Amino acid sequence: MGSVIQFRRWPERVNRVLFIDESGDHGLAYIDPDWPVLAVFGVLLERGSFDSLSQGLLELKSELWPPSGLYDYGKDQPRHTIFHSRDMRRRTGPFKSLTDEQRRYMDSRLVSILGEAEWTGFASIILKRELCERYVYPENPYTLAIEFMAERLCYYLQGPRAGIVFESRGQLEDVALAKVLNRILSAGTDYLHAARAQETIALIGRYVKGDPDDSLFAGLEMADLCAYVAGCWTLDRPVPKKLNTVIFEKLHGYPNAWGKGLKVFPLGTAREGPRPSLADLSIP
Repeated sequence: MGSVIQFRRWPERVNRVLFIDESGDHGLAYIDPDWPVLAVFGVLLERGSFDSLSQGLLELKSELWPPSGLYDYGKDQPRHTIFHSRDMRRRTGPFKSLTDEQRRYMDSRLVSILGEAEWTGFASIILKRELCERYVYPENPYTLAIEFMAERLCYYLQGPRAGIVFESRGQLEDVALAKVLNRILSAGTDYLHAARAQETIALIGRYVKGDPDDSLFAGLEMADLCAYVAGCWTLDRPVPKKLNTVIFEKLHGYPNAWGKGLKVFPLGTAREGPRPSLADLSIP
């Protein structure tokens, strides 16, 4: 079906874009006992909301790394600082120089920016150990997560077309993901007709980190942060309650997001049954 476009700016053909990122790896040959899940998160934004979000993040970066929010990553030229959850947790890169007071301010502002922005979240969480225990020939976790997310996106939108943007992870990985998405467009899934997918997904694009024009990266920054929080929630790991709450309240269908904005697989695990309201769950 469609080809994968390298995006640098918002695609003019659509008013909504689903930005996708993940926390955890896709492999099943070795399952990290410290992070045995793959949490894929999609952030659906309309153009106006995306512009407001981008402006808020740029202003915060300029406050923390004055005057323009730039950081020298050792490439050809300094570029806008990236709110990458791994660097933030480990205090590496641009976050190494922040004081404790600056970090508290950053966390508070990020919660405000995420909470005030208009967006809808979709989380697909694959429990890798349970997947291998349940199936003799388990499907690739990332393939499953993307299929679950495409199904929920298409049934949520009910018509308006959207683009899907993911961060480029290398030629082989990008081609593999493109094949999954194009297979959904051409053949559908067990729960999504191909015609429905074609009516909803207008284009598929990748964003190459390090592109001098960082104007499109805000959506992926959000998806990266949300994916980590979703993984922590699945594993009962502590994250700031305000951040956890504001992200889960954005899930499609919240507080009854199971099967809508939230999918945990395989079925029958402690986290997916008996599917209580998220508002009633204990949030670390």
